[in-house]
Amino acid sequence: MTVEEAAAFVAQSEEMLAGAEAVRRLQRCYEAINGDDRAGETLGAIAFSFGFRSEAQFSRTFKERFGMAPRELRSVARERGVNMLPPTTVGVAPDLVQRLER
Repeated sequence: MTVEEAAAFVAQSEEMLAGAEAVRRLQRCYEAINGDDRAGETLGAIAFSFGFRSEAQFSRTFKERFGMAPRELRSVARERGVNMLPPTTVGVAPDLVQRLER
């Protein structure tokens, strides 16, 4: 194997690893958007927490991977009855929590 072939192999391996990591991050975003745990967070906050630096790029990549925009998945989750309250309501007055639920 020549030095050039070895360099090409390393570069290709790095691209494959980066692609696999991006897919893993997208899957984690999908699960976070579709679940209850982070239902009260914005889509941008979820995307940034998994390492995406641009909401627009995240949205495009998400739609390419899953066939729907993140906001569409969030809408489906809401229709399904996912609790969209912020996850930190401990210590909040019950009447305020009830108002948030409406």
